[in-house]
Amino acid sequence: MVEMKSLRTLILLESPFKEIPETIGGLIHLRYLDLSGNDELKELPSAVGSLYNLQTLRLFGCRSLTRIDVRRLINLRHLYVGFCESLRLIKGIEKLTRLQRLDCFDVRGGGDEGGNKLELLKDLNQLQGSLAISIESDPSTEENNAAIMKNKAHILALCLYFTRRTEDDRQIMNRLEPHPSLESLAISRYAGGTFSDWLSSLHSLRVLSLSSCPGCEILPSYLGKLASLESLDIAGLHKVSKVGVEFLGIEQGQTSSSSSVFVSFPKLKHLTIHQMESLEEWEGVEEGNSENITIMPFLDQLAIISCKKLKSLPDFLWKTPLQKLHVMDSPIIRNLYGQENGEERTKISYIPSIQMPDGYEGTERGQRLQDLTCFFIHVLPQTLIYLPVLPLYFFCCCCSRYSHVNG
Repeated sequence: MVEMKSLRTLILLESPFKEIPETIGGLIHLRYLDLSGNDELKELPSAVGSLYNLQTLRLFGCRSLTRIDVRRLINLRHLYVGFCESLRLIKGIEKLTRLQRLDCFDVRGGGDEGGNKLELLKDLNQLQGSLAISIESDPSTEENNAAIMKNKAHILALCLYFTRRTEDDRQIMNRLEPHPSLESLAISRYAGGTFSDWLSSLHSLRVLSLSSCPGCEILPSYLGKLASLESLDIAGLHKVSKVGVEFLGIEQGQTSSSSSVFVSFPKLKHLTIHQMESLEEWEGVEEGNSENITIMPFLDQLAIISCKKLKSLPDFLWKTPLQKLHVMDSPIIRNLYGQENGEERTKISYIPSIQMPDGYEGTERGQRLQDLTCFFIHVLPQTLIYLPVLPLYFFCCCCSRYSHVNG
């Protein structure tokens, strides 16, 4: 490598390397280094710290890598470590205050040097684009007193994945309040009984996914008030048995006597409710109390999947401009609305596209709904989170653990 010391870009994808030679430290002009897909690579040589001009380091899918040391990489702007399943420590990451892209960050314990902690992200306020945080270890007291994400105005998409599933999840989530400019949020495997109040302040939020949250018994009452929300996915909240009017953001006593018009979910276009084992009732708004209430005026697509106990859908849905209705693995709903000449069928006859297959019939061969520990998120402009695993209306942002964020 000495002969290539003027090299600016080095890409060694899926190479049979178990180690990188120390001579890589001689490539002092290197700006871009991509070692992605080297499954057997367990560590980087200390000489990587000599690459002080390095701006991009890609280690995506280096599954055996346990630690990396970035303390001396003072010019590093882009660090990609997604699917580095054994990576417990990014040593010195708190010093990279000019870091602009970090795809994933695992909060882990263990090892002689400890592991990644949430507090290490506190001062990385130049981060932008998308970030997935997986929380696997107990936070320290200091971390519980730190606002980790609030000053990161350029993070547009955030995935929070809780693997511990303890009652402390609510305390952790409170400290992960993002900047109000956030556009996309996915929360998965959260064990708290209620969600943090800061969700109600995300007035720029366009996409929200809540999945596999075993402690949640009721949906947040402020969702209908999120002014910019366009896509909502709710999955695997198995304790929720009823969706009431509070889901719409309608406050107690708010009726047709109110002088002003209230618009619930003013920009919502896509709504998906799936894998809700206990959900039996979805409450509507009484006819006499709905004159000054407008609900989901831009709703375009509705999917009801694997809600086997759900008895009916609220009538306000049939006043929305729905273009696509997809009902799957929800037998009561299918029987109620699927009869061609039935009374309930006439309510939905205006919808151009209605799909109500038996079970999983109609999906492509070999494709099934994946484990709903994944969290689902639509693709947003400027927040390029892809990984098309599910065959329906959404993309998966967390397959196995978390998303592959495109660079």
